[in-house]
Formats: sequence, structure tokens, C-alpha cells
Amino acid sequence: MKVINQDIKRDKLENGIRLLTEKIPYLNSVSLGIWVNVGSRHEAREKNGISHFLEHLIFKGTEKRTAMRIAMEMDSIGGQFNAQTSYEYTCFYAKTLDYHVDLAVDLLTDIVHSFVVRDEEMEKERLVIFEEIKMVKDSPSSYIQELFMEKIYQTNHLGLPIAGSVETVSKITRQDILDHFHENYFNPDEIIIAAAGNIEHEEIKAIFSKSLRKFEGRRKKNILAAPEFSVVNYHHDKDYGQVNFSLGVKGVDKMDERRYCLFILENILGGSMSSRLFQKIREQHGLVYEIYAFSQLFSDSGLIEIGGATSPEHFCKVVDLIVEEIRKMKTEKVDAQEINKAKEQTKGNIILSLENTSSRMHSLARQEANFKRLVPLDEIISKIEKVTEEDIMELASTLLDFKKFSMVSIGTLSKNQIPVLPDE
Repeated sequence: MKVINQDIKRDKLENGIRLLTEKIPYLNSVSLGIWVNVGSRHEAREKNGISHFLEHLIFKGTEKRTAMRIAMEMDSIGGQFNAQTSYEYTCFYAKTLDYHVDLAVDLLTDIVHSFVVRDEEMEKERLVIFEEIKMVKDSPSSYIQELFMEKIYQTNHLGLPIAGSVETVSKITRQDILDHFHENYFNPDEIIIAAAGNIEHEEIKAIFSKSLRKFEGRRKKNILAAPEFSVVNYHHDKDYGQVNFSLGVKGVDKMDERRYCLFILENILGGSMSSRLFQKIREQHGLVYEIYAFSQLFSDSGLIEIGGATSPEHFCKVVDLIVEEIRKMKTEKVDAQEINKAKEQTKGNIILSLENTSSRMHSLARQEANFKRLVPLDEIISKIEKVTEEDIMELASTLLDFKKFSMVSIGTLSKNQIPVLPDE
């Protein structure tokens, strides 16, 4: 496969903040992001949700702009403004036409650098977050993910919801927000700036250098405790029309070279419409609308998850069919045609995901945060190509141990409708 050369530059501002840019001259847009390596895993349990709360508040006004002015200025240049909080990082980002990049950088750095916590805005946004938390509980496909993480990472902060709970968010004060901001968001070592689009590296460097002069803090984040994976079979009774479920087992972390093999394994098992789980459970038996397998990779751990939804009377049958397909992955070699299809799909998913400036910007920042280097696209493709049938079978045998699987479900079930996973 021919991979287009990427015009990527890696640099540092004078204050130590890392800067990564990718010039894509044939596009008319630019995406810019300020990444901070602080997420919900770094919060005290009693302050769970504070990073997400701060993410909301940062758009509610600065020393020189009101929330309305921020929105109006971004809309006036046809741009987009957003943020996201994850377990391990927070990102504030903007996308605009290339000739508006100066104003986009000014807006982005202003909200991150000089935001003001106003009491009235904080109380309104607290109510907004309460609604967000309730919305997750009312969405079974979202709630099952939150509940699954809570049960398998019981003793670790990975088990805490990113948005927090109504109880913890209710107790977060204005001073808590300010302390969290100054302790965690003013450390240049933990900040990454990424930009992709029709840009010049030196121009972006000059603009951000001027805007972010005062980031001088050196306080370090709390050291993360390595998570332990709890083996559970937990059902939460809630009146949904279906049973939503997640089966999962410990996977690999972000640095593990086996991740490329895992991408192929999960694709074969449940990563597409032609995958084994989809074909068997939906197409042959008609027991689900969707069924999927995916992995989550963290800095020091990871998990493999299989999920879907079905009617209560079909739940045991669906789990039996999942177990059957997992056994095949462990005991039967995958034929060359199926491996090649999975490789092409995996490569296609990666390359197609990089077809816009936003995804390219996010990719730059993630690579720097995870690997402290930029991984060339042709290197990623090469490692996917090198995965063999023996690699897949060995990884499946190593990781897909039924004794180490957890299962979490939500819906309305009688006791005899709750399946039990095999112990071998």
C-alpha cells in the first residue's frame, strides 16, 4: 500500500510546551488543539468529575470575553469550538478556515489561559452536568459502558464515571475548580499543542508562543495506581425493553506491541458487519440488532470488550454463541482470506479516519502523549501487515481466558435468564 508522506514537524515553545504540526496544503481548514495530560483518573474520589466540570466552565467566560462573545466570535468566522475529557487527558480544540487561524488561536488560548469562574455560570453549568449524568442513565447503550467500567475497575479510578456523579459534582466548589486548574493545567510538561491543515509551522509556533507565555508551573500529576481487573457477573435490574450487556477481559496497554495483532483479532471477532459475531448472532440467528467487539488501551492497562443488546429471553443463547466464537478464536487457526480482509479493514479504518484536519490533529497529540514520538503511518501499516495467523491464535489463547472474563448486564431479567460464563 502506498502511503502519502506526511509533512509533520515536532518542536517546543520556549516555555517547554510541546508543539506538533502537520501541513496539508491542499485543504482550506485548520484544526488546533491544546491537550492536557490530566483526566478523570487523576482526580480524588471525592472530587470525581472535576476535570469534566472544568471543561464545561472554561467556555463560560474569560478576563476579556463573556460566554456569549466567545460563541459569537467563533460563529462569525464559521468555526467550530469544543472540548472533551477522557480518563487520561483533556482536550480543547477549534477548527476554522485557514485565513482565520489567528483569531482561532486567540480564542483557544484565551479560554485555556484566562478563563474566569463566575459563581452564577458555575451553578448553571452544574445543573447542565446533572442533566448529562441523567441522560447517560437513561441511555442503556451508554449506561452499560459506565456500569461495566465501575464493576471491573472497582478499586481504581478507571471505575469512576468521567462526568462524576450527582453527589460528587454537587460538592465541587469554585475554589476546587481553581485549585485543580492551577495545579494541573499550568505544567508545560503535561501540555501538548497540535495543529493540522493549511498552516506553516513557524507561524503557528510564533502565535502560540505569544499567547501562552505564562505557563510556568512545574507541579506534577499524581502517580497513577495500576488497575486491577475484577472478575464479576453482575446484573442491574432496570426497566429497559432489552438487555444490554458487556463481556470483557483484560487486554493490553497502549505501549504493547501486541496491540496491532489485537486490532486484527477484534476485527475478525466483532469489528464489522462481516465479523464472526455479527454474521453468527445477527445474520444467522436474528437475535440482536448490533453486536460488536472492541478494545480500550490505557497507559498501564487495557481491556477487550464484547457488547450488544437482545431480548431477555434470548440473552442466554446470545452469550452461548459468543462463547462458541471465542473458543474458535482460541483453538482454530484463522484462514488467510479472513486475516487479509481484517487487515484491509483495519488499515482502511485508520487511513479513512485521517481524512480531515480534526482527526489528523487528534492523532498527532495522541501519539505524542502515548509514545513521546510520532509514529509514521507506513510503520503502523507495516506492523499490521506482519500479523500472522499464529500471532492471532497465540494472543487469543493468552488473553481470552473464560476464568478471567467479566459480564455486566442491565435490563429486566429473572434469575434463570442470567447466563453464567464457562470456567474453562
